Amino acid sequence: MSKKTLIILVVFVIALLSLLIVGKKAGWFGNEDLKEVETKKLTRIDIVEKVSATGKIQPEIEVKLSSEVSGEIIELPVVEGQQVKKGDLLVKINPDIYQSNLSRSQATLQNARAGLDQAEATLKEAKASYDRNKQLFEKGIISKADWD
Repeated sequence: MSKKTLIILVVFVIALLSLLIVGKKAGWFGNEDLKEVETKKLTRIDIVEKVSATGKIQPEIEVKLSSEVSGEIIELPVVEGQQVKKGDLLVKINPDIYQSNLSRSQATLQNARAGLDQAEATLKEAKASYDRNKQLFEKGIISKADWD
């Protein structure tokens, strides 16, 4: 390559680079995606985030309540959503029916005990009569017909 060709080539490359630099700064190409933005000086602030949402709350543990006895509920000492622990009174059932059943059962028991006492007394009396008649029969005071 001759010296003249080399100089022309270098001048051409320098002119092309100059044209690219000037065109870029002038905005002839390469600024299609640029958007105008607003800037602000940075300052420290607290961010408070609030979320408003709807949804369903599911309990960790769901417990089914049932009573061993039936009856009228007269007191609910807890409210829905209140935390409870083992042994807390949840529902109070009217005890009137059970109190009357208990009283009736206690009266029946007393009658049965009185009947038992009477039967034991009758047995004791019959045994005493038997022993007395046996002795009288053995001594010949009463006849065999009276003994039977």
